[in-house]
Amino acid sequence: MKKAEALLKERGVGGVSLRFGADGVHIGNSCLVRDRSLRYEICLLLEKTEGFSRPAAEMSAEWLGHNVYYRLTRHPGAASADVEFDGDKRWYVRLPAKLMAKLGLK
Repeated sequence: MKKAEALLKERGVGGVSLRFGADGVHIGNSCLVRDRSLRYEICLLLEKTEGFSRPAAEMSAEWLGHNVYYRLTRHPGAASADVEFDGDKRWYVRLPAKLMAKLGLK
């Protein structure tokens, strides 16, 4: 994901990694991306990536949810986001992401 890494570097955001797995992408230290437009641009790249069937707004909203949860709780597991190709299997992750995307919170 060279384009996403280039975007991060251009915006001066270090320490964030994107690693593809069997069911999606792991965004290490995703909580370091605080810029809404940068997060959305990366998700637009993911949307166009083979295997993904989700809209960028929904992926960005899920990522935002991770960031908010991390800031509120400092739970180490929320510092990084896993964005699945077809969406998270857990309804309590999938539903808020869809609602947030519909409300323009991405």
